[in-house]
Amino acid sequence: MIRVRNLSFSYNGRAILRDIAFEVKEGEFLAILGPNGAGKSTLLRCLAKILKCEGEIEICGRNLHEYSRRELSKTIAYVPQRVEPNFLRVFDMVLLGRKPYMGIIPSEEDIKAVERALKTLKIEHLAGRLTKTLSGGELQKVAIARALAQESSIILLDEPTNNLDPRSQVDLMNLLRKLSQAGKTIVTVMHDINLALRFAEKLMFMKNGEVVGIVETKKISPEIIEETFNVKAEIFETPSGVKFCQFY
Repeated sequence: MIRVRNLSFSYNGRAILRDIAFEVKEGEFLAILGPNGAGKSTLLRCLAKILKCEGEIEICGRNLHEYSRRELSKTIAYVPQRVEPNFLRVFDMVLLGRKPYMGIIPSEEDIKAVERALKTLKIEHLAGRLTKTLSGGELQKVAIARALAQESSIILLDEPTNNLDPRSQVDLMNLLRKLSQAGKTIVTVMHDINLALRFAEKLMFMKNGEVVGIVETKKISPEIIEETFNVKAEIFETPSGVKFCQFY
């Protein structure tokens, strides 16, 4: 679904990303981890064609630059770190995810897609609220609902658990895992290693604009965490097989 080769990006003469290469298969759930300033969010914006980079990005076998904005929006949904509230109602904000499909007037299928997305995120009760009246966590759920309404095969999320309470974090990560199991390709930037260990299928570690390594979650080692974050780490496993990391 996603194939990246020799990707580089610079801003004002400063290299942000250097020679990035990786692949994500259909239905995989990849979490990108790394310290602040590693280039994780920049990489996601390159994949979403928000930033123009050097190198090769293939999406579903086609070069990213061959896609029109409308075509790409049917294939990739992007959830940024922060969504600015405005005077739109929640329902209308989520309806924006249907823009690649809509004519002048939303169709019955557009309306149903929004209703499904609101129900999936359990925020139907917010449908009539203005987004400027929402909490940070509520607004984050609206942004994710908008991505679901887009019904794309690939979802890119930049720190999607930001502003969410622990219960909502677990619910969201469970949802992302179910979506990947149903065939959607999920790529998410995260800071919480233990959430990533619990739910993601693969982990990509970044540092100083480069890929440190890519590992299957079940094969995670303390060494790659220590190399990435410059901190001692130990990996444990619960009786149910869930891995978690402790720093010291």
